[in-house]
Amino acid sequence: KYPDENDYESFLSKHGGSSNAYTDMEDTNYYFSITPFADDEADQEASATSEALEGSLDRLAQFFVAPTFDPSMVEREMQAIDSEYRNALTNDAWRNFQLLKSCANPKHPFTKFGCGNYETLTK
Repeated sequence: KYPDENDYESFLSKHGGSSNAYTDMEDTNYYFSITPFADDEADQEASATSEALEGSLDRLAQFFVAPTFDPSMVEREMQAIDSEYRNALTNDAWRNFQLLKSCANPKHPFTKFGCGNYETLTK
């Protein structure tokens, strides 16, 4: 429905917004913001805000309805994940968490490698 790789971000930017995501232990959270219009001419601007929200939600939903797996895009994302992993290696809180995981029952899923790096993502 939206074949341009940057359509979502472009649409949000056009409406004064942005997006991001983060992954926890059990879920990934996606979020975005758009800027509501000022209160003068409320009816017209409420309609524009509603259209911006609808367009934003539709574009976000398409990531799950019809995901695009362009090889160059996948490669960039794997590189980004690997970069986040490498940055975490020097983060004391992350290292303490890894120590905690290493002390857990080795048969429990908690001990599994949880974030991914380039090596694990290319297997």
